[in-house]
Amino acid sequence: MKRKLVVLPVLALVLLIIMLILEFSNIGSDFEYFWEEIKNTNLKDWKMIPILFFLGILIGLIPFYKISKSHRMVISTSIVFIIFSSYYLIKMFIFCFGLYDDFNYFKAINDLQNGKIQLLYAGQYYYSCDEEYNAIDSLYKSYGIITTNIGIITPGMYRYNAVVKIYLSNKCGENWNEKFVKQVDSIRNIYSKE
Repeated sequence: MKRKLVVLPVLALVLLIIMLILEFSNIGSDFEYFWEEIKNTNLKDWKMIPILFFLGILIGLIPFYKISKSHRMVISTSIVFIIFSSYYLIKMFIFCFGLYDDFNYFKAINDLQNGKIQLLYAGQYYYSCDEEYNAIDSLYKSYGIITTNIGIITPGMYRYNAVVKIYLSNKCGENWNEKFVKQVDSIRNIYSKE
């Protein structure tokens, strides 16, 4: 029983640590400011941990099976933390891949498999004249890219574009984006002089 009792708290602690590391490192993508994020965290942000302990202890006070009260509290507190950490990790995964958004990582993969190469943007591009717009649009088309305005910036938009840019790097070469930006700048320079 004692060996089995150790597994749940260890699992709860590991999940909690993983969740906190991912939370403070921007889902594992930015460890540069990790310790500063922890230092700048307000104590109010940590209020969930004592609440979870209290909830686990309360549940542990409910008599079930023939287990001692202390074992019930350890088991119930561990289960509460496992549920909380799992829920939070799932939410982070959904946010990270933009699964709440119409355009996300998986939509990009599907679109590319169907031959649809599109880059998403939000807001409005400014063009000095229709000729400039047509020239830049022709440049996009020469790379096989369709541009789509989705209205607002979403996490899914970034994930979608990241997948498409990796695909374009494989298709057009590693420095395709630098070459593309130079071509756009040269078009803008031509029409800004007019």
